Amino acid sequence: MEEKYSITENKAINRLLDNAVGFIETYIKIIQLELRTGVASALTILILISLVLIFISFIILFFSLGCAYFISSILHISYSGFFIVALFYVLLLVIIMYYRNAIKRGIDQVLENQLKSPDKIENGNNSTEEDPTKGS
Repeated sequence: MEEKYSITENKAINRLLDNAVGFIETYIKIIQLELRTGVASALTILILISLVLIFISFIILFFSLGCAYFISSILHISYSGFFIVALFYVLLLVIIMYYRNAIKRGIDQVLENQLKSPDKIENGNNSTEEDPTKGS
């Protein structure tokens, strides 16, 4: 009789271990899927930001060239507009360098706020998807 109880006990322990191993494997797969989704989302955002920055750079470049040609045509000196535009960018660079610590603190604060509250962003997006009446 003790042998029967021992066999039943071993089967229960084996089932419990199998369930625990299955649970851990499933949990690991869920974490892997979440990581893949997060990395894919981050890469998508990085690509979009890169494209936007490239187009903004082209806009600034051509706008600067246009301003330089315009100023040159007004002053009737072919290179004067380019020097004035270049001086404007030098002045802008000096201002940025002077306030770089304040700018860095502001960017750090924005990034810190974004990293601290991803649940608020996700819950905000999910709440309008779940109940369309809440969004309007």
